[in-house]
Amino acid sequence: MTETPELKLPPGIPESIPLERVRELVSALGLPLDDLCAFRLSSYAIEAEFYATDPANGMRYVFRDDNEIATHKVIIKVVD
Repeated sequence: MTETPELKLPPGIPESIPLERVRELVSALGLPLDDLCAFRLSSYAIEAEFYATDPANGMRYVFRDDNEIATHKVIIKVVD
């Protein structure tokens, strides 16, 4: 069996980032952290997925058929 060579990150790129730093970034971008379930940051847009919640009581919507939590997927443009 052939061993895969260990890949090394380019200089200056960390192997990990503390969760608190990610939370700080999300908050600095103005995204609601409590309802955010995923996001992707690029130079032209932020793709974010938020839990769908009932505005009257704040409860998350669940699909009846498969018991999955409903979400909203949005693309937020990055502008100068």
